[in-house]
Amino acid sequence: MRAIFLVCCCFLFTCSYSQNKIFEYQNKIEQLKKNGDTLSLNYTILLDDIGEFYYNQNNYSHAEIFFKKSLQIKKEIIGENHGEYVYSLNNLGALYGQLGQYLEAEKLLLKSLKIKSGISGNNYNQYLKTLENLAIIYAQQGKYSMAEPMFLDNLNKIESIYGQKSQEYLSTLGKVAFFYQNKGEFYKSESMLLKIIEITKDYLGEFNLNFSNAIDRLAQLYRLQGKYSEAERLFLQSLTIRKNILGEKNKEYISSLNNLASIYQSKNNYSKAEELYLKVIEIYNLIIDVSKRDNDYAVYLNNLASIYDDQGKFFEAQKLYKEVLSIKKNIFGDKSLSYSITLKNLALSYREQGNFLEAEKLFLESLNIKEKVLGVNHQSYILNLLNLAVLYRQSSNYEKSLYYLEEFMKTNMARIKDDVLNLSEKEILQYTDYNNSVFSSPLSFIYEFSKYNSLNKLYFENELFLKNLSLSNNLRLKNLIKNENSNELKDKFDLFLENKKQIQKLEEIPFSNRPKNLSSLKIKTEQIEKELIKESAAFAKNEKSLSVKFDHVKARLSKNEVTINLVNFNYFKKRATVNIIYAAFVTKKDSKFPQFIPLFEEKQLNTIL
Repeated sequence: MRAIFLVCCCFLFTCSYSQNKIFEYQNKIEQLKKNGDTLSLNYTILLDDIGEFYYNQNNYSHAEIFFKKSLQIKKEIIGENHGEYVYSLNNLGALYGQLGQYLEAEKLLLKSLKIKSGISGNNYNQYLKTLENLAIIYAQQGKYSMAEPMFLDNLNKIESIYGQKSQEYLSTLGKVAFFYQNKGEFYKSESMLLKIIEITKDYLGEFNLNFSNAIDRLAQLYRLQGKYSEAERLFLQSLTIRKNILGEKNKEYISSLNNLASIYQSKNNYSKAEELYLKVIEIYNLIIDVSKRDNDYAVYLNNLASIYDDQGKFFEAQKLYKEVLSIKKNIFGDKSLSYSITLKNLALSYREQGNFLEAEKLFLESLNIKEKVLGVNHQSYILNLLNLAVLYRQSSNYEKSLYYLEEFMKTNMARIKDDVLNLSEKEILQYTDYNNSVFSSPLSFIYEFSKYNSLNKLYFENELFLKNLSLSNNLRLKNLIKNENSNELKDKFDLFLENKKQIQKLEEIPFSNRPKNLSSLKIKTEQIEKELIKESAAFAKNEKSLSVKFDHVKARLSKNEVTINLVNFNYFKKRATVNIIYAAFVTKKDSKFPQFIPLFEEKQLNTIL
């Protein structure tokens, strides 16, 4: 299934409003030019306003023109060591981040932070905004270990300035929740979203757009977790609020329709989902001029296309994907991450249809863009390798399929090694659960084509690595206490153990009666665990302890000994099936590769049990 995109709109721009605003800006520019006032701060502030106007309408090419012009004039008249110059750097950096030009965005935002640190004055809010934008840039690239401390630092600073009951705090908390959602740490995201809902309800009640947006975000999280009943209830509640306040002919209402349709699609109720997606596009076309179609419209077309794919209506789906490509090319360019994602969706449609040549061309183009924009260690790039492996397997090009499977597994393990060093035990378990699910395709390949022994060895070593992660984490904590002579670390470890015991007791209480502070206690305890791991001298030895290879296993065996590693997986043909297969990797002293031995299917086991 193609990715279903959810939308949470906060602003409504009608065509007449846009046109009136453009005329207003043009008149102001003409007046300043008439007065010879084009090299002043007033002129640059107007350029900033126009740039932000176009930015909010997703007209990034126009926004870039005005942001760059403003930056250039400010450099000439006030120099770089000024808050207004920093403001323009931040605007342009945020724009490039939105366009997926992450290196350029990072360069501008880091420069902004550096200049701001040397400027005195009351521009602290500007500093915080830059910090937040930089965290977002890192998160979009999958650099979670760099983004997380920035998000949390920014959140703490916002809280100390404005307090928890402020719009500034709630907005920032929502962004941190979204970060954890994308990172896959759903329990952290849920805790933060529930806090936003609670504060909003206490101070504004339930009949307002802020509350509607808050429950909409929680519903999106529940959908990702497969909690469709809870998500549907919240989406319907949000839809009702928006309809009663704004009516139907607005962006917020149709974003709710889109999100509700995504639930029906996830529940395989394709007719209901298609009906709602078509209604979304119908209303959108009534309120937005054809020339003003933005990324939201591209999202709605993409979702309708995905419904057609799910129903095998490939020609209809591909027509829509091509329209999405055209829109995204106009907005972001054809070298952007957003464009590459639609290329991938179109490639998946061709693959499902059996048009392997067209699918191959698009997958490779998408892979090339992601490599340049994100690098080879980003999850999106890595999953594209797996998509190509599946394509070549379906088209019976087994040598190429093997090549991309091996690249996928090697690159994925390299990414995990970079990420796990500072992870808590819970996060490590999430990593292993995720990777076990994506490895169903390599195991299915091994199951079908046992002659490709190099893949057996690579999978075997990856399996050892994943199994050792949690064990290695516990050993690091034990070594920390045993080897370190630090009272501070010992006290921290005692607090960690005490919190773990308290959490265990609280989780024995029925869910409805559990105290509200349980989620925050879990988050604090996990943060202590990360600090312990990071401050341990044993940490430096961790890489070696995780690098257990096939040859190491053989070396420990005597002549008559064998190791047996059991695995189970959902058999993957064209797509994942419900058939769960159990198998074993057997290693002897003289084995050149682990021998893969299929054992039985789960349905056979169920007949015995």
